[in-house]
Amino acid sequence: MQPPQRSRAGASSSSSSSSSSSPTSPITTAIVASAAFLVLVVGVVIVDASSSSSPSSSTTTAESTGAGATGSTGLAMTVLSTLMGAVLKTLKFEWPTAVKTVFWLLCLINIKNVPLTWHFRFYRSLITNMYFSRHRYPSPTHLFTPHITASRSPLYESDLNGHKSNSTYFSDLDIARTHLVAHLTKRSFQLRKQRGDPLMYVALGGVCALFRREIKPFARYELHSRVLGWDGKWLFVVSHFVTPGWKKDDGNGGHKVFASCLSKYVFKSGRQTVPPEVVFQESGLIPERPVGSVVTPRPGSPEAGEEGLVEGRTAEAQVERLVPGGVGEKGVEGYWSWERVEEERKRGLEVARGILELDALDAEVRDGTEVGLEKLPGWFMGF
Repeated sequence: MQPPQRSRAGASSSSSSSSSSSPTSPITTAIVASAAFLVLVVGVVIVDASSSSSPSSSTTTAESTGAGATGSTGLAMTVLSTLMGAVLKTLKFEWPTAVKTVFWLLCLINIKNVPLTWHFRFYRSLITNMYFSRHRYPSPTHLFTPHITASRSPLYESDLNGHKSNSTYFSDLDIARTHLVAHLTKRSFQLRKQRGDPLMYVALGGVCALFRREIKPFARYELHSRVLGWDGKWLFVVSHFVTPGWKKDDGNGGHKVFASCLSKYVFKSGRQTVPPEVVFQESGLIPERPVGSVVTPRPGSPEAGEEGLVEGRTAEAQVERLVPGGVGEKGVEGYWSWERVEEERKRGLEVARGILELDALDAEVRDGTEVGLEKLPGWFMGF
């Protein structure tokens, strides 16, 4: 009777051995995936925070990505790898070495596009300007000065043509515009909070983009965003994707404009629209409007006409007519007088006329049942 018992023991041992080497259950795999995702998000925050730089200029910010990782980024990735390894060891889950290598490589070169990274970059820009730099107020010279944000195009942003996908430009614009508008208007927000006014917020009303040249994978580029102009309702912000270190008319053929974008914002306090002029005056960026002057209607409106909108002349030429020295002169106390601001604002409004005329596009929507048309079926369930 003893041998059969040993046989059963051996069978039991064999069964236990085969059970321990059985494939991981779907539940365990799901837990591992969820834990890995959470750890990865923590790593993204560490990498983005440790690799960002703080230039001396209050209007320049560098957005570093995983493609340009250096010492601090490497340390953050080491911490992330350790956390990830601890999670997998706790769950007794083993990945093949090749799979792990590919996984970490993809995370590193696409760190900018990992889920929740955009949210972190956005709120970091907002919180930095509104809280950590809340006492670093802008000066009138910042109003029309470009705010520079640097970034790279990771592999995940490339399309089938092997360059940065058109859709990814808009996520970069969100970060750049947030830096600019938050920096320029922080004082107005603080003043309204002290007065007990209803909470003011900024809403994006539209974006137009012109794509000039391609951005190759892993290429570095800069976003130059600045105020173009404003009317009684809208604030217009122009952004350019350019090569690093771009300078106008420097004679260097290697400096290019990849894309030019125009955005319009509106300030809201409750249900009331706050004119951009009021926000900029509260922020100390423009002088008080002279007695007797009127607000210029937005271009394209029936009451606007052509008064005050001059075509075919640059901002420098218009300002030079008012005060010799040109826009390029810096460090002059009171340089941006009311007349100078108005000339630059009106010039910007002429450029922004096109985006306002696009409001007529709403009337061009069709449902496909009109005469001469045939409604097409939906594809891939809307995906």
